[in-house]
Amino acid sequence: MSDTILRAEMSQFAAAIGDIGKRLRQSTGLRDFRHLQKIERIGRLASLLGWATAWLFPNPLSAFLLAQGMIVRFTMGHHIGHGAYDHIEGIPARYTSRVFAHGWRRFIDWPDWWRQASWLHLHNHLHHPYTQDPRDADIMDPECFAKFGLVSRYLLFFFFTATWKFSFYAPYMEQEWLRHQRGEARHQPYPFKTGDLLNVLRPDVRTLLLRFYLPYIGWRFVLPTLLFLPLGATAATNVLLTVIMA
Repeated sequence: MSDTILRAEMSQFAAAIGDIGKRLRQSTGLRDFRHLQKIERIGRLASLLGWATAWLFPNPLSAFLLAQGMIVRFTMGHHIGHGAYDHIEGIPARYTSRVFAHGWRRFIDWPDWWRQASWLHLHNHLHHPYTQDPRDADIMDPECFAKFGLVSRYLLFFFFTATWKFSFYAPYMEQEWLRHQRGEARHQPYPFKTGDLLNVLRPDVRTLLLRFYLPYIGWRFVLPTLLFLPLGATAATNVLLTVIMA
């Protein structure tokens, strides 16, 4: 296939995708926003029931309910972050991509290990345009594990599966954001290094730990434990263990 024909077909494909996007935006309205609010209410109810029972004993049901509340916030952050509701007139600004989870609203809208701006950059600009391409930012660089033996690779796989948000994704995301802020061209995926998480002598690592990790840990784990402390040390411990399970 000649380059001319290939470029023409790619242009037609891009135009078709653009037309689909335009029609989808035109068909999105208050009905979709009401559905989002229904999902939000379900998430809040799940969280409420989870907190109401977490202090009794560390149990998977309470952990499941709390986890559902968390995943609802993640799902809302994903959809709103893509600007799905930005063009709907009359909705509260907190449901738009320019407000949701930015700044102090991070703790209200979507508490997580990272800043909203860095997640939007990585997900919207470094993941979706390159989905399943070697440059896809959601794919961990396989070279990170190539030097390890088979058993070590399995152990690392399970470790990162259980901890990927704070052990890999957040520091990786922050480095990509900083590289973007410096105007550096991205020719290949960023090779994650342990120093991006553990080297506290670096200002960027201290920022990650002090501005994002510690506030999140305080909000997600420490504050709920303290709030249940009046019910006794056992109740507070049960809450902490249940939140960790969640």
